[in-house]
This record gives sequence, C-alpha cells and structure tokens, in this order.
Amino acid sequence: MHLQQPILRTNNPADENQQIRDAHRRDYILQLPRLAHQSAGQLFPAEPRTGWQTRPRRRPMHQRRQHIHQRRRKKLIRLRCCWQAALSQEIYETVNNGVYRAGFATSQSSYQEAFQALFATLDTLEERLSENGPYLFGEAPVETDWRLFCTLVRFDAVYHGHFKCNLRKVAEYPTLQAYLERLYRLPGIADTVDFDHIKRHYYVTHDDINPSRIVPSGPELPWSE
Repeated sequence: MHLQQPILRTNNPADENQQIRDAHRRDYILQLPRLAHQSAGQLFPAEPRTGWQTRPRRRPMHQRRQHIHQRRRKKLIRLRCCWQAALSQEIYETVNNGVYRAGFATSQSSYQEAFQALFATLDTLEERLSENGPYLFGEAPVETDWRLFCTLVRFDAVYHGHFKCNLRKVAEYPTLQAYLERLYRLPGIADTVDFDHIKRHYYVTHDDINPSRIVPSGPELPWSE
C-alpha cells in the first residue's frame, strides 16, 4: 500500500490538471503487480493457475489402453448377463413352463398355443447350439444351460407322452440330444437324476391327466445308463 501524494493547489488550472494526471499515472504504475497483463486483446491473471484451473497430466499410453480394455470388458460382461437373462426368461416361458401349459391345458386353443411355442423354441435352440455350441453361451455351461437341462432330461421320459408334447422327442434333435448328454455326464450330475422317481411322480400324482396311475415302462434311454 502506498501513500497518495497531495495535489498542490495553484492559480494555474493547467498545472493543477497536470498534477492530477501525474498522480493517476503513479497509482497505475504502483498497482501493476496486482493487475492483469494485457496481451493480444486478452486479459491474463497475474497470479499463477492453481487447483482445478491447472491442466491435468495425461496418463501414460499403456495405462490408457489398459483402462479402455477394462471398460470394454465390463461392458461385455453386462451385455452377456443381459443376454443370459433374456434367454433364461424365454426358456422359462416356452419350455420350462411351456410343457406344463400344454399338459394342463383345458382348451384346444391354449394347448395348441403352448405346444407351438415349445417346439419353436426347441427348433431355435437346436440351431443355436449347432452354430455356437457346445453350450448356449460358449465353452462352459452357465445358469441358462441348467435351466434348460431340467426340462430336457425329463422330456422323453415324461413330457412327450404325459403332457402330450409329442411332435418330436429330444432324441430326434441331434444337437440338443448331444448337448443333453454332455451336461448329464458332467461330474456329479447323473447322481441327481432318478428316472424311476421322475416317472412315478408325474404319472401317479396327476390324477386328472392319468386317472389309472399306470406308470409306463419305457422309453429306453441308453445314454442314461
């Protein structure tokens, strides 16, 4: 801070005006360190940039590539989860629940609707596995595969006859049959499947579909031995 020099009063107005101009010039010169410098028509602050005003340093190239790879991988995982959820839902509606909708239908139209949707999905899955196998989403089974397995493993033994889903057996789908056997032979899976129990459960408990409760002896399933 500086002390402003007094302006001397004189009888000559020109001298007094000159003193005022000189005083303003001194004030401006003393304030220069605190003022912005003007250059090329732009005003730049006198103080250096700090904080958010400073330009951030760019990451090294290998870190940027790694970051891009991680983002793409996370996006692919999210998409894969969405695809699995969508296919699982379709399998539930047309296959897992579809055989029950056909088997317990009380009208020809509702039975025909479930019947057609069921075999349309089985045809699509046969084509999908023949092109992109060995499993629904590549080289390893996921939850969607096991959802489908639970119906396929019972299909020829029960659903084909008991629920009137008799357009084709799984055994008549070459790729689906190979897919079913591949899952069945994974360690520990065959121990969870009891075909005698499966047939007795369906044919004995569903009195409205099978009033006689007679359990069929067939079919032969060589792959299950």
